[in-house]
Parts: sequence; structure tokens; C-alpha cells
Amino acid sequence: RLVRRAVPAVSLVRGFGELSKSESQATVDSLRVLLRSIQKANDLKTFAPCHTCRFNQKHEGSFFCGLTKEPLTDQDVVLLCREHKYPMSMVAR
Repeated sequence: RLVRRAVPAVSLVRGFGELSKSESQATVDSLRVLLRSIQKANDLKTFAPCHTCRFNQKHEGSFFCGLTKEPLTDQDVVLLCREHKYPMSMVAR
């Protein structure tokens, strides 16, 4: 899912598609371990696009960060948020 969601280069998709089922699973497992390690190194903060953060708000047709009180552009909200926290409704899942 990560590879598909990241809108990767065509060569990455093709290369991943050439892996055997066991190689594919080993790659997925390794990426999971890497992501957990990154999260642990980041004091267990989540990391995801700004638009998925609980602090991201839309006010009068514009995006706004409820934490920093800064306006956000359409380009900002697709970038990774340094202070990301999922909305409580997503945490319970």
C-alpha cells in the first residue's frame, strides 16, 4: 500500500512487481521495521501528510494549522507534518 500511495516512479512499481511473493513480503516487512524505527527515533510521533493531522483546519475556505496558528497553502497540506497527530477518531481504529 505504501508503494502505491506514494505515487512512485514507474520503474519502482515495475521492479516491485518483479519480486517473488516471498521477496515482496520480506520487503514489506523490512519497510514496516524501518517505519517503526523512524517513529521510535521521532519519540513515537506519527508522520503523515498535513491534511491528515488533527491540527489541520479549514477556515473561511483556507487551510490553517490549529497548533501553530499559521495559514497553510494547498501545497503545504500535502507535505509531511513535523508535529503530526492523527484525529482522535482515527486513533481509535
